[in-house]
Amino acid sequence: MKNVRKERHRFYWFWKILSLAIRFVICYFTIETVPIFSDEIFNEFWGQVVPIYSILLFIGRRITRLFYDKRYDSPYKGLTIYFIVHVILALVLWGVLAILTAQGKLPIS
Repeated sequence: MKNVRKERHRFYWFWKILSLAIRFVICYFTIETVPIFSDEIFNEFWGQVVPIYSILLFIGRRITRLFYDKRYDSPYKGLTIYFIVHVILALVLWGVLAILTAQGKLPIS
């Protein structure tokens, strides 16, 4: 029985690391490509003082809690829901920044 739990635990960590890598790539290739991040002042504030990824993490975890309860649900369910929510939030943020850039409202100088 212990070997089965150990295997499940390893499998969970594999999916957790894979999820983190995919989320990182999605954020890097979407949000970081918006021209506003080339503005030094904006980048300094959102990149150093209040990282935009921390905001995504906070919002993503709050939304995940609406659908997942640690006491009753499988950790895989929480991991999957958080992954989906985080990717959707990253793509929405990228879309909003891209639309604002196309309208000429960004980058702020």
